[in-house]
Amino acid sequence: GASTSTGGANAVGGAGGGTAGNGGVDNKGGGAGAGGAVGGGGAVGLGGLGGTSGTGGMLSSGGTGGTAIMCIGTHPLVNGTTRYCDAGDTYCAALDKCFPDAVAQYCCG
Repeated sequence: GASTSTGGANAVGGAGGGTAGNGGVDNKGGGAGAGGAVGGGGAVGLGGLGGTSGTGGMLSSGGTGGTAIMCIGTHPLVNGTTRYCDAGDTYCAALDKCFPDAVAQYCCG
């Protein structure tokens, strides 16, 4: 994330000028004292560096396709009013067809 730093403190100004000198023998005034040095401003703090970005999520692949089922039934065997299928097949009354036992639940619905 972003971070910041505070600026540096400004330096305090120098002391005021010196006092005037005492009068000399010939009554000339003494030279004025030199003024104090002015303090320089403090350095401004630099902003912090931005945080690193997160990595993207993994992309998952799709599942594999299933085996296609052919729902082509056969005509049932009839004995009077009774309809039935050969061994290994299941009768589907809704469609009036026989389907192999392995796919009957998918084809008959």
